[in-house]
Amino acid sequence: MLQALLLGVLQGVTEWLPVSSSGHLVLLQTFLGINAPLLFDVVLHLGTVFAVFAVYYQDVFKMLEAFLRWDFKCEHGRLLLFLALGSIPTAIIGFVFHDVFKRMFSNTMTVGLALIATGVILYFTRGKQGSRELNTKYSLLVGVAQGVAIVPGLSRSGATISTGLFLGLDRKKAAQYSMLLSVPAIIGASALEYSMGGVVEASIAPLFAGFVSALAVGYVSIRLLLRLLSQDSFHSFAYYCWFVGGLVVASQLF
Repeated sequence: MLQALLLGVLQGVTEWLPVSSSGHLVLLQTFLGINAPLLFDVVLHLGTVFAVFAVYYQDVFKMLEAFLRWDFKCEHGRLLLFLALGSIPTAIIGFVFHDVFKRMFSNTMTVGLALIATGVILYFTRGKQGSRELNTKYSLLVGVAQGVAIVPGLSRSGATISTGLFLGLDRKKAAQYSMLLSVPAIIGASALEYSMGGVVEASIAPLFAGFVSALAVGYVSIRLLLRLLSQDSFHSFAYYCWFVGGLVVASQLF
């Protein structure tokens, strides 16, 4: 139960703060000798999905209303279409390179180097402030960034929000799109692993504990991220990524 709570808290913090949840889960399970079943990882990710719903529930309901009205010209109708478009490159990259990405999860050096790369990306978002609206091209580019961020150690939120900022999107819009775009990606990845027979049974109590802790901490993390973005402090996470990534690389070399 203690391990489940710890992993849930770690997932909730690192899924949304730009420091790579997959990279931290790999490192924690490697250095502490925790061998969590794949089903547990899936449940942790679902917990963070519910955290998105908790923060953006108004947008989710408005998109659902637009869908039921079959109205894709209103603001949330267009957002729903952009989410569908952005999910396409993510799905293609994830499916085609599934085996490659899966092997990376057992390579600690890859995690360390990817964390350093994440830091570089985050650093160059300093001072970025745009006012452009999301469009088809931008949604596809952010979707590509999300697909590449399957690499453990390369932050999904960091890659997608940074891409939005580099494209000149408003900070709030970039964060909103990044968070909502994660939902189909996480659900799709979980369904893919299940269909490939990678999920094994696990005890209910640790699953529930991990889910609740990931949801609660994930909600707080999203709120914190939005505040830091508004204060142009998003790039500050670069120093943390460089520090942890450097330690990991050094541990593998010496």
